[in-house]
Amino acid sequence: MEETKEGQDRPLFTIGDSILASLRKSDKDEYFPAKIIDEKKSDENFKYYVHYTDQDKRLDRWLDAASLKPLTTVKEVVATETSKQRTTRHTLRQLEALKPTNEQFDDTNPEIKALEKRHQEVTKVRNIESIQFGEKFEIDTWYFSPYPEEYGKQQKLYICEYCLKYMRKEKSFKQHIDPQSPLCCKYTRPPGKLIYFDKNSLEYSQEKRVLSIFEIDGEEHKLYCQNLCLLAKLFLDHKTLYYDVSPFIFYVITENNHLVGYFSKERHMLNDFNLACIMVLPPYQKRGFGKFLIALSYELSKRLGKVCTPEKPLSDMGKVGYKSYWTDTLLEALLAIKKGVAVKGGTIDKQSAWATCSVKDLSEITWIQEEDIIYTLTAMNLLRFWRGQHLLNTCQLSVKMIEDHFKRKEEIALSSKNQVRFKPQLLQ
Repeated sequence: MEETKEGQDRPLFTIGDSILASLRKSDKDEYFPAKIIDEKKSDENFKYYVHYTDQDKRLDRWLDAASLKPLTTVKEVVATETSKQRTTRHTLRQLEALKPTNEQFDDTNPEIKALEKRHQEVTKVRNIESIQFGEKFEIDTWYFSPYPEEYGKQQKLYICEYCLKYMRKEKSFKQHIDPQSPLCCKYTRPPGKLIYFDKNSLEYSQEKRVLSIFEIDGEEHKLYCQNLCLLAKLFLDHKTLYYDVSPFIFYVITENNHLVGYFSKERHMLNDFNLACIMVLPPYQKRGFGKFLIALSYELSKRLGKVCTPEKPLSDMGKVGYKSYWTDTLLEALLAIKKGVAVKGGTIDKQSAWATCSVKDLSEITWIQEEDIIYTLTAMNLLRFWRGQHLLNTCQLSVKMIEDHFKRKEEIALSSKNQVRFKPQLLQ
């Protein structure tokens, strides 16, 4: 670390320094351990790009020297840890939710490891800070996205929510969205085939919200799908598909014709993967859209007669969405089995139900792969391993426990009034 005053030719800190960096939470600044990733000179002063230790990269940001403190002694580290223990529960929950789930890519293939290492080096600094998405939303970005160089250097990009064209200048954007302009966008919805339409998507509200899903062929609509992938990369860390979209089918969900999110899958599911990439834009998160798209992916594979799973590794948001979907689907199946309405051959005895229900039986009923069932039920302490096989932990499992789970979910949906739910009967 250089002992110089800010504003001179040399920086106060250097790349690689471990420091304490401020993070604004609950209207006040708190300091957390961080590492300096990059630096730049701005208006005669230096700015530093910091990564917060053990936190997701979406928190990374440019800070000036006044927002940093040197971390020089063990006492300071201990004091920081003690301070973290006193941090409000709300802040800790926010930080815990942002902890990375796939920071290191686990693959023994040296070529894959080398590519991932190169990817991490190229994407370590977020290149675009925010986007204007349509007229309605200005969204802070989370990660690096490989837009062409002249666009990737912009602090803010302007993106049409219909055709996904990206622009550097606000003037160009306003012309593009102005109905009176000869340069106006000709799209009013995504391209592709409409396969789902729900004109009353909010069950707990009188407000009318129309949900639509469009199936888009990556080969037929290359430019749109490439732009969609570039947009998604701003909010996904570990997906590297940008331009090779031809082998994929994209399922785009809209609300009142406004883009919400999408998932993609390979046209030919060679490895029984029913989902390659999933993204919900930040303004629409925590409304059930992720679970909606996951349910759609399973319904599509079910209609093909395939028991499938998503590609791994999952993003942190993907992991949360799948945990919710797998939990609810399995508990619904277990309740139906107990009531005798979901017995589907296999080894289930109607009289002893749960005691004779196997993981294979659950897979046949839910169309979820066995390893995903084992992962989910083990995390819930509802599975035990005995004499070489996985059995339901009937000591922990009860009808009341399941009904209480869904009662809590119902209360949350009633209080928010804007939750959405997939209705398979509406899928064409």
